[in-house]
Amino acid sequence: MPSRINGAVVLITGAANGIGRASARSLAKRGAKVVVADVDPEGASAAAREIGPAAVAAALDVSDHGAFARVVNDTIERLGRLDVLVNNAGIMPIGPFMEEPADRTRRILAVNVEGVVNGMHAALPSMIARGGGQIVNVASVVGYHGSPEAVTYAGSKHAVVGITNTLRRELRGAGVTLTLLCPTWTSTRLTEGTSPAPRLPRATPESVAERVVHAIRWRRRIVFAPAGAGAQLRVARALPLAWEEALAHLSGADEALRCRS
Repeated sequence: MPSRINGAVVLITGAANGIGRASARSLAKRGAKVVVADVDPEGASAAAREIGPAAVAAALDVSDHGAFARVVNDTIERLGRLDVLVNNAGIMPIGPFMEEPADRTRRILAVNVEGVVNGMHAALPSMIARGGGQIVNVASVVGYHGSPEAVTYAGSKHAVVGITNTLRRELRGAGVTLTLLCPTWTSTRLTEGTSPAPRLPRATPESVAERVVHAIRWRRRIVFAPAGAGAQLRVARALPLAWEEALAHLSGADEALRCRS
């Protein structure tokens, strides 16, 4: 797959709002053909209409393995191929771990982890057969260092990090690029009711979308949003665990995803 975005076919999940919608808009402006997929079909259609002729909408619950396969197959039949899949869909219910209902735990894992796996199972066969393609899995910086009152969410993003990094090694030589996108706190519906850590970087959907564009254009293996968040994370992870935890507390990171309502 050419690293240029113009003419590429890109399927983005969770694209009715937030990072997904901003990414679809940015990619379409650069000449990509974008499939705006979301569990909310009306939201997906509204986003596609806003973006214009370069976008089409698709209803998709990413936790449904068969539905994901059908959307990927429909994309290939309609647009000729699938160059890039952006596994962006995710949910983030927060609260104390001991108060989390079992059905909420299952739903977080079904969307955030199984959804990513389902997407890769659906998209990879055609990419491997063509010898090219890219999958961008949206994780989070909390996939590396966690966050109190977002225990299952952080665990789901840990899983995305591990699955992506391991599968990349398994697929070495297949011609497919696997990318991890790790945003920090981003102002979206997902983070409503929380506050960003005052001394740590934050992002907007538009700034994260530019990092998605960067990841696709240059076929990056890991991209942080904002870019400086990666350097801060590497410094923190080089410290002894007790120091890393103390730094997270002092910087306010431990408070970022606590519910404010």
